[in-house]
Amino acid sequence: FELALLAGNLSHECRNWLAAYATNDYPELQAIDQINGQIEGQLRGVAGQLRFGLVENAKRQLTQVYKKNAFLGRLVSNIESEAIRGSSKDFLVQSNREQKELLMMIDDALNRAFISALSASDSSEADEKKLDVAGIVRKLESIKLSKEDSKAAYGEPHRKNNIVGSLSTLSIDYTQVPNFTAFKVGDNKVLASEMWGMARAASNQAHHIQNLATRFLISQPHQPCINEVINLAGQIENQCRASLRSLGNFGTRPYNPKQLNNQMSKEVQNQVKAAKNKMDNLLTKKTKDKVLQTELTSRANALQTYFDVMAAAAQALAA
Repeated sequence: FELALLAGNLSHECRNWLAAYATNDYPELQAIDQINGQIEGQLRGVAGQLRFGLVENAKRQLTQVYKKNAFLGRLVSNIESEAIRGSSKDFLVQSNREQKELLMMIDDALNRAFISALSASDSSEADEKKLDVAGIVRKLESIKLSKEDSKAAYGEPHRKNNIVGSLSTLSIDYTQVPNFTAFKVGDNKVLASEMWGMARAASNQAHHIQNLATRFLISQPHQPCINEVINLAGQIENQCRASLRSLGNFGTRPYNPKQLNNQMSKEVQNQVKAAKNKMDNLLTKKTKDKVLQTELTSRANALQTYFDVMAAAAQALAA
């Protein structure tokens, strides 16, 4: 279950990374973004199946994910240089390889579950061991790209934002609730960069709400609001990612700077307003699980602060 969510997080981060680029300008980047979205959703389905022991269903879904991961690997490796910077290509290649390793680990665990189910003695004598997720993360982060793959990895910042300092994002802690605080109004480029980082953190929180709700999706099928929570959190995530895309274009267009700032400010304000409306709707969904409800309330409160801070920052950007 945890490995499936971890593998899905990689696709989520790839989509955040791609949001710094005008993906609509390049069909190959569009395809990479869309396939990562499909993989993320399917891995959440795999996690739900594994959570409640539906091994055969999980195996079927995992096979589809593995095929898409393999296709994505070929697509990323052959991407044209003018469509994306070298360091970003390295990041996508690394994430794809880490995800493949995780899928193979899940597949191996499923195969062992089948064998154990066929042997009553093995099943009764087997000791249940707690999964060392931190150890797996350390192992995967140690996977190095070849010299040819990694030559540009640290030679240039991530666009102008320089948000991600490592090729691997496996160790990002989604469980920590971020503290969204107001920005000091100053240089617009610095402000846009800080807003980009905040939008990314907000996107991660919405994604984590989906993961939290997945734990209860199959155990409580009588609660249709669980599906609604997952869908609404996904829509909030998409609005935050749209802000990443808007802010990622800062300083890259040969337009009148003031005109561009005003346009970006309006886009971000509209995106924040749309996300806030989705959050208000999400908060009306009352689950019967106290732990989940507490988590939802905590993260929703943090995101409400994000909406206020981002709206004010977007207005300052156009000032």
